[in-house]
Amino acid sequence: QTMWNLARQSNFEYSFIDVRQPIKDSLILISEQFRQRQIEIITDIDEKLPRVYGDANQLHQVFLNLLANAKDAIEETGSVEIRVAPIADMRYVEVLVMDNGEGIPQDIIDDVFNPFFTTKAPGKGAGLGLSINFSIIEQHNGFINVYSQESVGTVFSVTLPTETFAACSKNGEEAKPRTVAPCWVSQSHKPGDIRTRKAECDNCEVYSSFQAPPDSTSKARFREFIVGSSGPSS
Repeated sequence: QTMWNLARQSNFEYSFIDVRQPIKDSLILISEQFRQRQIEIITDIDEKLPRVYGDANQLHQVFLNLLANAKDAIEETGSVEIRVAPIADMRYVEVLVMDNGEGIPQDIIDDVFNPFFTTKAPGKGAGLGLSINFSIIEQHNGFINVYSQESVGTVFSVTLPTETFAACSKNGEEAKPRTVAPCWVSQSHKPGDIRTRKAECDNCEVYSSFQAPPDSTSKARFREFIVGSSGPSS
């Protein structure tokens, strides 16, 4: 419990960042483990991404954990793909981490982001990684979701608002949306956080609610990945 609370209370150092860097740093750290397990790493990272407003170290923790989970989901050889691309007119960057491992049973998939929930054997994991990931992405005003098919594989999607984020609503759903770019939001509704974010950018406004992203591309990209990683049919 203490570890989880400390993770949630960690100080975030926000700045405009290229999300590719924490992803690349994570791949460097974990690539040797993939090589030893004979797991192929596939990367499809768009070179023209808008910047996100975030903490590079915290996002590095998220991506490293998702890659480690993907590795652990594969019992023998297999493939893991990380795909990064802008969506919704560049208002969001979507990061997909896909594996063709054992998958997550549907009767427990809704619990995977709960603290201390794990499907790993005793001593193999405390069940904190995904719940901490959820907290970090929530602090970034982003979204993290999972889609899985048992015995087929799993895809985790992380969606982060970018510097070109525009469609916002200052007073909730009843207010008329205003166009503001860039626009940083605060799900925590803490005045101090809002003041801090305003200070980062003289020309931006900060809102406490915002338009949710469009439907993720995760399911479609996951199907493409599974077909590609399974090889030609016999």
